[in-house]
Amino acid sequence: MNAITRDTFDQEFRTFLSTFELDVDLTTVTADDNLFDQGVLDSFSVLKVIVLVERLRGEPVDLEHAGIESFASISTIYESFLAR
Repeated sequence: MNAITRDTFDQEFRTFLSTFELDVDLTTVTADDNLFDQGVLDSFSVLKVIVLVERLRGEPVDLEHAGIESFASISTIYESFLAR
């Protein structure tokens, strides 16, 4: 698995989210904000996030152990999948 720092992940993730058609100012979303409550993610866009995480990890996400809460915030995504 590729090592990635939290700052690098945050930058990559925000760049990735900027490709979505969002009505949200991403500069106001903190790493600990709930991405669903903020209108950043919905269940369909989580699939896109999984693809991003797999690209950054260099290996597949174990979806059997990845509940929707694993994608609740930027920090949670980082800790759940990239900080291992």
